[in-house]
Amino acid sequence: GALTVVAINKTTSAIQTTLSLANFSSASTAAVYTYSNANLNQMVAGSPVSVAQNAVNYNFPAYSITIFVFTTAPSAPAASKTAVSASSIQPTQGQSVTLSAAVAPASGSGTPTGSVIFYDGATQLGTGSISGGQATYSTSSLAVGSHSITAAYSGDSNYSASTSAALTI
Repeated sequence: GALTVVAINKTTSAIQTTLSLANFSSASTAAVYTYSNANLNQMVAGSPVSVAQNAVNYNFPAYSITIFVFTTAPSAPAASKTAVSASSIQPTQGQSVTLSAAVAPASGSGTPTGSVIFYDGATQLGTGSISGGQATYSTSSLAVGSHSITAAYSGDSNYSASTSAALTI
């Protein structure tokens, strides 16, 4: 989304002032277009202006129309949550175990995308791609004994990274 602001200076001299925005989170620059005595044939695109603390300090030319186009500031990715499960909690030597990770928004709705890395302690076991909020990885190389399995979601443009609690198998 964008916010377009039109400022008209009907005076005979330039006006230096600050234009403040309320209830809008602007990106760090805004596009500027001016129609003035300097060029009565067209709107002229100027250099982008800096937006600091949702305000622009600008010199409005005499007898001019100035148009600012403010774009919204990029938002931070929403939090995600990851849970891990296993097809067997007591695998035997050489038994195939499927590890599954459920990845979802921490609140609200939506479907995270990307991949999940499965770990046994600090050792990376493998990666699974997320489909419909689920990622899986199968292995038959777990040694006999206890294993601390976690799933680490890498995040995407909409959701931040998250790691599951450890599952002991």
